[in-house]
Amino acid sequence: FSSKPDPYVVVRHGSIVRKTQISGNSLKPRWYYRSMVPFYSKRGFHITLYDANVLEKDDIIGRAWIGPLGAASMIESGEAEVIPIGHNIGKIRMRISCPANLKDRKLPLDFKNSVLSKSACAIPLLKEKETK
Repeated sequence: FSSKPDPYVVVRHGSIVRKTQISGNSLKPRWYYRSMVPFYSKRGFHITLYDANVLEKDDIIGRAWIGPLGAASMIESGEAEVIPIGHNIGKIRMRISCPANLKDRKLPLDFKNSVLSKSACAIPLLKEKETK
């Protein structure tokens, strides 16, 4: 027998890992998840969509990557972006934002002497997931 997937998202940024709740039995899951993570300007975000399994290892449904420049651009714009998960699998809508008191510093797009890469300021990470 087959059923709909039980998807969840794992986001990795350096050694930091954050995971959403499982959206049971859904082809169009939605998560409104927010987490504070340090932002390392020389590291990107690895996004992996899994299907939770009870008796077996969880299956990977798809993956995406936001590079360091893309992450810095998302922080500066403050807008959510739609990112494809794998080839023809689905998409994730994700926003990376920075608290107002830190955003006023103007995040550098050139990371050579970045204050943020040394101090790793905390930013909220908000993601909303939709698959096909």
